[in-house]
Amino acid sequence: MQYKLKITQVSDNCVPVIYYHTKEDKQVCLYPHPNHASIDAIEITRYGDAYGCIKPQQSYFSTQGDTTIVVEIVPHLENVLPKDFVDKRGRKWETFIDLCYYDMVCVRWADDKSFNNPLSFHFDTTEQAALFVQLLKEAC
Repeated sequence: MQYKLKITQVSDNCVPVIYYHTKEDKQVCLYPHPNHASIDAIEITRYGDAYGCIKPQQSYFSTQGDTTIVVEIVPHLENVLPKDFVDKRGRKWETFIDLCYYDMVCVRWADDKSFNNPLSFHFDTTEQAALFVQLLKEAC
């Protein structure tokens, strides 16, 4: 799994500006581990009047005058859920919107279509389902 830095900047007008840390070529910086992302997060926040760590390897803050910056380390998710995919064990999985289950996103083992399938997982948001799909793809 890869990680990226989500930066939220708030000034006196209380309108947050949210963006992701980028390289010089405008590409979003991706990190292989939260430790690597933490180094850049600390570098971004350390120049404020007050700065520190909210939660190690997750979020950092910095204040400079009337501006506060919060840097969060978040997982980089796929933009779209794959309709079908195979995990490292070779099992076939499928994803879909389950209209019969409160329109939740379902990720299930494709070989078992029974209603009580123990390998059928429902999620409130596509982001949660994408994170689970990524976990299934990387797990052994």
